[in-house]
Amino acid sequence: MSYQFNFDQKQKPSHKVTLKELESVRAVLLKASYELLEITHINEQHVSEIWQKIETKEQFYLEIIPDEQLEDCEPEATLQTVVDELVDLWVELRAIRRNTLSYYNEDDNFLFPREPLKPLELFWQNVDYQREMRNDDPGRWSFLFNPSIDEYVCAYNDLDTIDQKAITH
Repeated sequence: MSYQFNFDQKQKPSHKVTLKELESVRAVLLKASYELLEITHINEQHVSEIWQKIETKEQFYLEIIPDEQLEDCEPEATLQTVVDELVDLWVELRAIRRNTLSYYNEDDNFLFPREPLKPLELFWQNVDYQREMRNDDPGRWSFLFNPSIDEYVCAYNDLDTIDQKAITH
């Protein structure tokens, strides 16, 4: 009996297949520029194959299993794996929340309040909207407004009087 110690930290990508699926998996691996490196037989039974990518020397391990073992091949989840997965999800969701809500403050409110836009920011946002409206349908724009009126005037007139006064003080 011989033992092989694997001191490499990287795990080889592996996949479990049945004998029925083996030919189609081999075809896919050949198209992905893998070549067959090793076939393992134990007691006249085909057990595994190792494929290697030609350019990168990356290895792929195929484990051949009987058809009746296919349903039982996934390991049962332990409490530790569930907790680890929940912690990973929590960290990812927290990162998403911090990236999408730039003005989020945990101490103020749990409903993710945002600071209201300043009058000048409202004006520029409205200018972009008016410009899109003018470019999307020039016929409608020319019907509604005189051709000498541009989107800046329309955006300014669309603001509240308080916001108008804050801009032109």
